Amino acid sequence: MKGKLPCSLDTLAVLSSYWLQSEFGDGDEQSAEVKKCLASLRGISDQFSSANFEELVLTKYASRKGMPPADADTQFLRNASALPLYGVQRHTAQNERGNKVELGVGATGITEITSKHDPATFKWQRIKDFNYKKKKFHLKLLPSSKDSHSSVKKYNLTSDVLAKALWQDAVNHHVFFRASALEGSSSELGSVKRKDKQVPK
Repeated sequence: MKGKLPCSLDTLAVLSSYWLQSEFGDGDEQSAEVKKCLASLRGISDQFSSANFEELVLTKYASRKGMPPADADTQFLRNASALPLYGVQRHTAQNERGNKVELGVGATGITEITSKHDPATFKWQRIKDFNYKKKKFHLKLLPSSKDSHSSVKKYNLTSDVLAKALWQDAVNHHVFFRASALEGSSSELGSVKRKDKQVPK
């Protein structure tokens, strides 16, 4: 509950209610401990400008009565893992226009996250190549159904160390998740392994 995983107000309230149930079980909704936990959530919920956030959480918390804490933990993880950016490792960068973005590396591919637009995910199957040179990180994309030409996405990081860390993160995910997707086809799997070795250092 650190505000690092974007979600809707309702989803945040659901997650918060499971968290309270895990921590306090069928506790008093007006207890000092519960109020303290709710206070810690205010900074996260500020983005929604909702004065009724705490009331929404407490209403959902009340509906959890009788649920064992272990089940609350399970439901918390189930709901959190359904969010689009769950498990995505983020790296701060700038795009070609000089705007701050985050590049998230996850199971499905590399996601460009901005504050103004919905995240755009470039799936591993569409990523032909990726490399870094000094502070620059490049993604070469295969043609899509909307674009018949290959394209290159260029990003700048604040140091060559961070650019290499992003590249290494991408290599590790690419090897694992592309290999998993192609499991059962030894010829295709072999080509993926060779392709990964060709990613420039």
